[in-house]
Amino acid sequence: MVNLGATIKKYREQVGHTQSALASRLDIEPTYLSAIENNHKAPSIPLIKKICKALGIPEEILFWESVHIEDGLTVEDRKAIEIAKVIVKSYYGTLAPSRA
Repeated sequence: MVNLGATIKKYREQVGHTQSALASRLDIEPTYLSAIENNHKAPSIPLIKKICKALGIPEEILFWESVHIEDGLTVEDRKAIEIAKVIVKSYYGTLAPSRA
């Protein structure tokens, strides 16, 4: 399962933006950002790119951090996903976005 909204919210809060502030930077309504963060709306790819730029994180990190490892996976599948996350994190460096 992918929880893109919760991951966007997590990074938004880490950089200290309110929904209104981030929505303003993205040129969208705060209610639309709220709907995205609550997984009621799916952002377009161009909007995802703008969100990542505004939060100071690579798109790959946003997507990989959004992947939830489901119960019931085989040990091998769980390890493969965990390893893939580590590789992406290592490639892109620290996950802590810079305060903007």
